[in-house]
Amino acid sequence: MKGMTYSEAIKQGFKVANRNWQLVLVRIAVTVLSCIGFFFIVAIPLVIALLIIGISPLFFSRIESAPDILMTQYFGIVIVGALLLLLYILIVSTAGLYVFAAAAGTLARTVRDESQKFSMKVFFEEGKRLFSPMLRFISIMGLIAIGIIVCYAISGVVVAAVITYAKSQSLALSMFLGVFFALVGVISGFFLLFGLLSLTVYGLAAISLKVSRPVAIVTETTRYLLKNPSAFYLYVIMASLYIIFSLILALAGLPLKVVPFIGLILSLPYQLLIYALQGYAGLFILAVAFVYYYQTELSSLTEDSGVTEVAGIES
Repeated sequence: MKGMTYSEAIKQGFKVANRNWQLVLVRIAVTVLSCIGFFFIVAIPLVIALLIIGISPLFFSRIESAPDILMTQYFGIVIVGALLLLLYILIVSTAGLYVFAAAAGTLARTVRDESQKFSMKVFFEEGKRLFSPMLRFISIMGLIAIGIIVCYAISGVVVAAVITYAKSQSLALSMFLGVFFALVGVISGFFLLFGLLSLTVYGLAAISLKVSRPVAIVTETTRYLLKNPSAFYLYVIMASLYIIFSLILALAGLPLKVVPFIGLILSLPYQLLIYALQGYAGLFILAVAFVYYYQTELSSLTEDSGVTEVAGIES
């Protein structure tokens, strides 16, 4: 297995992200189209439906005083609004997943071949190739996350019962158990959260860089993280830096909210700038994870297969 330092992974991750910086613009464009789509899919049809049945603007003031009017007199409108919102969420989620799959595939191509540059042709090819595997993989990870949350909730109920029983026996014992289980909960929650996130990110790398079934990817990626804990530590470092970076951007924009008029004008461009910077930061983290996974897991296999092919030709 080829070794790789964090600095090398970060350096190569920058190169991969910079070669595909156009993905940030694609992300912004999809977000803008999603906002516009909300008006065309949900807001405008709902307003037209309200006008057709003759609801005046005074109706909305009546809703504030008696919200149950919607459920009693206009239940059909509520159902239509819910269906339109569900349709909008479905369309936006599908488009978002397609764009994410295409972005991951584009990054994977550049990781495998540093001469590769961004193009819309490659983007759409990768989106078509990876949409279905990404959907199945994310669905599996979602079920795993739900299972973890349920187990955590059950554990919380059991711990609460144990502490209540201990309190009836000894106040000191209950306080000790409360502190002990709180520390265990925080530590285990940290490892479960970042473990699940790192499993997801490196699983996405595995799907993008090699052909395999999503269920097998979960098993292989889990084995990879257990064999290479440095990959987990790298993700924790990068995710922590991302959180700190986002907090700094958010705090830097606070003075704009203090200025009455100019701040309102500048807040929209600043929010757009924050969104673009966060998009690039997320792209960079994904690139670093892909580079590290490729170099520590797949490059040695590629080299071995290349040596085998050469040996076969020479013989």
